[in-house]
Amino acid sequence: MTKTNETLAQMFLAIADLLAVRRENPHRIRAYRRAAESLDNLEDDVSTVAQRGALQEIPGIGKDLAANRPAPSNPMKRSRTPCPLK
Repeated sequence: MTKTNETLAQMFLAIADLLAVRRENPHRIRAYRRAAESLDNLEDDVSTVAQRGALQEIPGIGKDLAANRPAPSNPMKRSRTPCPLK
């Protein structure tokens, strides 16, 4: 696993934990945890996968995560920092 993948996996787990504390949709919580697990198991660096336009081929990375768009019920504001996936 690359450092980028490890960092993003930790971020996704932290988001899942925050959503769980806030009693958000359990499906969203599982989605973030699944994405983190997939990144942990990904052999390629996720930035390389993003450059190929293949983020959605990673299990658990749907269109919202791939596009860096929060879902409408997301309690967190979108960061102004660039997404490391792109």
